Amino acid sequence: MEIEEIKKILENKSLSDIVLIGLPDERENYYSAIVVVDEQLGRVTYDYDLLVECFFNEFKKECPDKSFEKLLVEAIEHVECNVVRSLPYWGEHAPLVEIIEDL
Repeated sequence: MEIEEIKKILENKSLSDIVLIGLPDERENYYSAIVVVDEQLGRVTYDYDLLVECFFNEFKKECPDKSFEKLLVEAIEHVECNVVRSLPYWGEHAPLVEIIEDL
């Protein structure tokens, strides 16, 4: 999905219960990892690999001298430990994080 399309959909007041990854002022940093906005269920789905890429880029900005491998490991660990493991506690409108296979 295009980021502008996601922004427009999320502006809908009826979707105010959707839970997004990140603090309110940082959420747009992860929009590029959103692959589905299910307006009926009030949930978004993030692509796992794209989410790792978002955190990798964020960590690279914070620590530009770290190696690619170190940043990648940190991004994967962050997604696994701080996002995926915590999703069951985010409520019924929690996002989904899925591995999207290219066909």
